[in-house]
Amino acid sequence: MLQKRFRQISSQILVVMLALLATPAQAAKQVLSGEVCSARVHQLVSEVEWYKSLNKAQAEATRSGKLIVWVHMLGKIDGST
Repeated sequence: MLQKRFRQISSQILVVMLALLATPAQAAKQVLSGEVCSARVHQLVSEVEWYKSLNKAQAEATRSGKLIVWVHMLGKIDGST
């Protein structure tokens, strides 16, 4: 009885593992093209008001009641580093 239950559980685990292995191949179909990524970066860069000074960003956040998103990176966000 215990051996039969062990086989059932093993079979279920195997099915789940096979389903997980198939997932990356399906997710790979959703990789964005370079043109789409470039357009999205351009939209982000042009539509978001970016501050080079933290003090100015804090003053505006205090005035508008909004949060600050801090992005610290090397290079330029548009990809031309």
